[in-house]
Amino acid sequence: YEAYTQEQSKTAQFTSEYEDLKASHALLIEKQDYYTCMEKCTPDTFVTVDNPFVKEKVDELTEGLITLREKQEALFDFVRDNIKDDESPFGFGRIDFWEYPEDILMRGEGSYEDKYILLLTMLRIAGTQPEHVRFVAADVNGNDNFVWVEVYDGDTWWILDPFQGYTFTDTPRDEYFEKYRVIILWWFNDTAFEEG
Repeated sequence: YEAYTQEQSKTAQFTSEYEDLKASHALLIEKQDYYTCMEKCTPDTFVTVDNPFVKEKVDELTEGLITLREKQEALFDFVRDNIKDDESPFGFGRIDFWEYPEDILMRGEGSYEDKYILLLTMLRIAGTQPEHVRFVAADVNGNDNFVWVEVYDGDTWWILDPFQGYTFTDTPRDEYFEKYRVIILWWFNDTAFEEG
């Protein structure tokens, strides 16, 4: 009987170790998929409107605000003033690539496209409808290196640049499109990724 009990104990120990290893393997696969996606997924994948960490921050920043426009402006100000510009060409030891809003928010810094992704995600979480906000890449007067977030506040479309020196209302989209020759190259939000 004692030998049987010892065998059962060893079996239980091996089973427990196996389950721990299996769980560790699953976490490694999940982490590998996460980093693989950073390099290969389309950018709309990174607008994670269901992320509880980002949602909690949005709720905190918009508490007591009534209108969607008030919320949009508060979120713009937060990203502009509290997310440091990280212009390093490397992220995670590799050439910079898209990042998830949660990571940007946790670090408190991001490159220019990271700040746009975070802002877009926060605007969506705050209640901006998908057809009223998007990340845009454009050719402006022959320069194809322009990106921005554009948002509709219920009255006006705005081009947003969440960097020092800019305010929410600096750039009405219609005026910008009248002043410059703008060709939309591609755009995305959490519901679509489109060219042109």
